[in-house]
Amino acid sequence: DYTNNTVPLDHDIIGGSINLSRAIEGGNNTPPINPQTYTLDIDQLNSNIPDFFANLPTQLGYDMEVQLNPLGNVSNGNDFIYYNTGLEIGLDVEIPLRFSATNLILLDTTELEVDPDGREDIDPIQGGQILVHASNYYPFDAELQFYLMDSNYVVLDSIFDVTQFLQAGIPENGRVTAPTRTTLAAPLTPDKIDHLYNTAFVEIHATINTVNQTNQYQLYDNYRVGLEVVGDFTYRIENQN
Repeated sequence: DYTNNTVPLDHDIIGGSINLSRAIEGGNNTPPINPQTYTLDIDQLNSNIPDFFANLPTQLGYDMEVQLNPLGNVSNGNDFIYYNTGLEIGLDVEIPLRFSATNLILLDTTELEVDPDGREDIDPIQGGQILVHASNYYPFDAELQFYLMDSNYVVLDSIFDVTQFLQAGIPENGRVTAPTRTTLAAPLTPDKIDHLYNTAFVEIHATINTVNQTNQYQLYDNYRVGLEVVGDFTYRIENQN
């Protein structure tokens, strides 16, 4: 890991032998081979894999030897080999993530570019609102806030006067497959219009608290908070005649 600490994997198969069945020749495949597979499950019940991955490894090392025909000529001279075939070894890892959190902040910063020559287009804005369409896959509520920052990352204002809440995604059979969608509205005051014009970056805060949640759900790699920000403005139109 980052501290150069090494944790050996402890399992009955470590240091032992695996006998792989021979492939079968024939069929309509190209080349005409039906491979044989061997699957080994290593979990928290038969190994020290929780401690192994709790070490947060940056590298996985292994050492193995492969011996062909360990039982000798059992095929009566009918062994075969085809070009571009061989032995494939794969590792699939599933690490369930369940946790409790207090004020865990998911943070992102994005640029906001306003045309300096477009002030004449902004001045006629009399009001309106900023709409945030949010979709939450996480199976817990989140607090949401946007901070408007200048080019030096100094906070000028926030989009919402008070923190808004995103409702949790609803798990079905322990997993959220469709997000819970929420639309949030922030009134657009004259001060916010001026701050938007001077905004170079928008910092997004999604704060998670699970202290009052009775269930701890597993998290999956497709979980996310999706955000779409649009403006619904009221303009002043002047008659030039």
